[in-house]
Amino acid sequence: MKKEDLIAYIDGQLSAEETAAVEQELYRNPELAEEVAALCRQRYLLDSILAQDGATAPPRRFRTFSTAIALAASLVAVATCAFLYLQHLAPFPEPPTVTATVRAVHGRVLLRRGAFSQRTLRPKMSVGPNDILASAADGYAILDCSTRPGTTITVLPQTRIILLDEQEGAIARLEGNTVEVAASRQAADNPLRLHTRDARIEVLGTRFAVTANSGGTKLNTIQGRVRITHAATGQSAEVVAGEFAEAGYDGTLTTGEAEPCIVSFTLIDADTDSPIARHDPLVDGATVDLAALAGRRITVRANTDPLIVRGVRWEARRTDGNGQDSEPHVTHTQNEQFFPYGLTSNIDIDYTPWAPVTGSYEISATPYVRRAGQEVVGPPARINIKVVSR
Repeated sequence: MKKEDLIAYIDGQLSAEETAAVEQELYRNPELAEEVAALCRQRYLLDSILAQDGATAPPRRFRTFSTAIALAASLVAVATCAFLYLQHLAPFPEPPTVTATVRAVHGRVLLRRGAFSQRTLRPKMSVGPNDILASAADGYAILDCSTRPGTTITVLPQTRIILLDEQEGAIARLEGNTVEVAASRQAADNPLRLHTRDARIEVLGTRFAVTANSGGTKLNTIQGRVRITHAATGQSAEVVAGEFAEAGYDGTLTTGEAEPCIVSFTLIDADTDSPIARHDPLVDGATVDLAALAGRRITVRANTDPLIVRGVRWEARRTDGNGQDSEPHVTHTQNEQFFPYGLTSNIDIDYTPWAPVTGSYEISATPYVRRAGQEVVGPPARINIKVVSR
């Protein structure tokens, strides 16, 4: 999009149709929206300069960006600070209609509403059509769908999703990475729909995960049955629990049976619910020094493939360091059925701490899915770690 068009948009010189087209592009392109915000900050500075001492504004041609930006360049930093400060003080606009409310947030998730309004996502906030959610590498969010009672959307790290008005045909459009959807039973004539660039996903009541990237869209069905339709070819397939489908950028649609496995383990700070860098991944033979963690409480997370499975069964037993049970015998078991898959239960995305005493432990995790009413178990993964407090 040409810079002249953006300036005309800011100056209000476009027709209603042209304005709508620009705003639609701003919703889709955060980099372009940032460019427009920068131009607005320059306009704010220019108007401030022109308004000094009650001066009358010069003719319009002197206020165009081609001449005015050079005049304002030396004070752009000041204007930026002022713009951001005023934006912070200004009330955040409410959505015209509420699509979902935020149940829980961990890490950094940004909410963009309109071209220029942006806030950090917080619990109990309302989100609506055309709102954009973007999560950082440590960001998670759980949304309760207001238009679909009992349905939740979990936004995973490094994910970008745009909420839609369902009159447009879908509840949201996934533009990057992964969301998990737990859908309540829907009316047969009013299925829940989720769109990506490559696929149209339709469900009556189920639990599934969708990942979208440059190569295409991958659907993993955890419970129930989901229909996926390739956006380019119209080819469709029904994907039942324990199966996956991939809608490729090249127009292909393939299906198969999910084979769950544990990829790695991560030591988690249960106070911040974040990975502990020195133990990500947590490897076999690692020594975890509780004293070096400054009193932080811990737990362990299993990282699975596919990213979302039906569940992970855990066992952590204290050993004598040679694989034999210690005395007294200590074993912790857990069947975790919701992402993220922690050794200890989690409420939404808040981990419950694991409180190991010093000693050696064998930790095992076994992923599973359900297929055709039967449980399909992946291979267990095991590591031995030593917990000390030096």
